[in-house]
Amino acid sequence: MKALALKALAPGTLRAYSAAWGDWQEYMASSGRGKSWQDAILEFVWLWHKRGRSKAAMSSALAGISYFSRLEGLIDPTKSFILTRALRGWAKEQLRFSDDRRPIDIGLLKDLVTAVSGIALGDYEINLFSLAFVLAFFGALRIGELVAKSKRSTETGIMAGDVVIKRDMMLVKIQRSKMDQLGKGKWISVPAHPESSICPVKLAEIYCQNRPSGGRQWLVHRDLIPLSRFQFTSVLKKCLIALDLPLEQYGTHSFRIGAVTCAAAAGSSGEEIKRLGRWKSDAYKGYIRGDKLR
Repeated sequence: MKALALKALAPGTLRAYSAAWGDWQEYMASSGRGKSWQDAILEFVWLWHKRGRSKAAMSSALAGISYFSRLEGLIDPTKSFILTRALRGWAKEQLRFSDDRRPIDIGLLKDLVTAVSGIALGDYEINLFSLAFVLAFFGALRIGELVAKSKRSTETGIMAGDVVIKRDMMLVKIQRSKMDQLGKGKWISVPAHPESSICPVKLAEIYCQNRPSGGRQWLVHRDLIPLSRFQFTSVLKKCLIALDLPLEQYGTHSFRIGAVTCAAAAGSSGEEIKRLGRWKSDAYKGYIRGDKLR
């Protein structure tokens, strides 16, 4: 039964959970010996904090410790009140001092699309990357939801047949996301924009007119090889260099951060922003960069 329970985890998650469980077992066999579960887990977390590890990495490790503890019929040491509050404080601390990623706003999105025309080769590629940038912003998409993990990957990104284009919007199905590990999928609505250069509907219409038939993913090159994370990142960096912007302050997640920041600046409610980014919690608050718009 344990083997079946482990198969419920994605391969990457299983590796991360197993590594965390190994670290916890090693700690308990040495420094944690003789201590209560609560004292031991708090000291374990504090050691990670002092070593400069991220709160996200710690949360993943605790999820692994929790999973294996329950799997082995042991006490789950990760659910104490003081631990959950300490993790919340850790997250706020990192947002104040560590997260320097800047948002991409409408103005910068226009500049990026303009810069693509001097970097991508041919009208098809220009349209492909422009569409990818615009969708990343208006759909508040994570890079793994948008494009393939690699040129050989067939399981990530928007799939062919999962896009419906209407007059004033397009519907896109996100097959799998960080919050949907079972792959149930979720349809999102991406609205049209009055400026045709950054209008996702207009760019998608042009793309569909020229896209070759076939291929599993929707965003593909002429030869049906999917647009990959590496290619998306590479062209984004070249565009930032052309615009004389610091590479260390922008990344693929800047589109999602920008979507949330712009929505907040426009007066959207917390619930509206949560729907935009498909959050179930208030995690969106950590994405708002009111003081970092270009």
